[in-house]
Amino acid sequence: MDNKTNIPYKMIALDLDGTLTNHEKVVTPKTREALLRAQERGAVIVLASGRPTYGIEPVAECLEMESRGGYILSYNGGKIVDCKTREELYSKFLPADVIPVLYSYARSHGYALLGYVGNDIVTEMPFDEYVQEESRINKMPVRRVENLLANLEAHPTKLLMTGDPAKMIVAEEELSRLVGNRMDVFRSAPFFIELVPQGIDKAQSLLRLLGKLNLSQQDLMAFGDGYNDLSMLKLAAMGVAMENAAPEVRAEADWVTLSNENDGVAHALEIPAQLLTGLQQGDVLALVLHSQLDLPHGGVPPLTQRRQGRDGLTLQRCLGLLKQPRVAETTPADHGHVRTGEL
Repeated sequence: MDNKTNIPYKMIALDLDGTLTNHEKVVTPKTREALLRAQERGAVIVLASGRPTYGIEPVAECLEMESRGGYILSYNGGKIVDCKTREELYSKFLPADVIPVLYSYARSHGYALLGYVGNDIVTEMPFDEYVQEESRINKMPVRRVENLLANLEAHPTKLLMTGDPAKMIVAEEELSRLVGNRMDVFRSAPFFIELVPQGIDKAQSLLRLLGKLNLSQQDLMAFGDGYNDLSMLKLAAMGVAMENAAPEVRAEADWVTLSNENDGVAHALEIPAQLLTGLQQGDVLALVLHSQLDLPHGGVPPLTQRRQGRDGLTLQRCLGLLKQPRVAETTPADHGHVRTGEL
């Protein structure tokens, strides 16, 4: 049986920008094929992004999630949408009384503040370079409004503030002191400050979704590159950082794959199932790297210190496991999910 994409995880959560998509904001054919194979073997695909729902839908369409099933976690987990039924399973909104405070702060400092209404990005500063970048990322048109407060949705899940990266560091600190007891404030990019309901992050929404599907975090594999991906990488049984991720993100992941420009998601999914399962249960892969063995699929990227320190298997035990690889098998009842023997 072909081991490609025969992974021992029932849910695969993927960040989009810098992870699943390349610099052109598209999913490459190789990565798309790897994820379609994972779906065929029973994995549930979850697209977890800070983007609005509308900005994620083109990627969901690329992966045929409307017919195959899967979920969108938009606004960094502020909403959960079932791609097949279009049902909104969860949503949380910004407190109404903090929105004027955010608006006043942005105006007084000359920063762009934007919201999402239907298929549009709405803002008073449509020509701001970072507003235009948000438009490019989400493939959403920008609509200029005279007064943002008068044109927002009744209950927005997220607002976005943009500006010069150096100024956004200061703005993040000031806004955290100003409204941090009522909502969450964080940068998802050097020039973007996410303004979202308190307690919203990708990990919390993934926990809700795992519970709904009667799965646990041991069933979860997650991919990410940004600071807003840290919580889900830590939550997952296998947290995979992209090579292009920030050093702090790579350090907290279990494993570092190739970059988003080099099909890093596909590369990780094509690692033989026996090695991935061994990694989950006992750091087989870490010790393989130490032994400098030649592995299939062009070798594997470096393991992080977090994973290397988890349970301290000896090199000798690891090599013994490799000499007696477990055979992955599927049964109709498993819908293609990998079953393995005991270590």
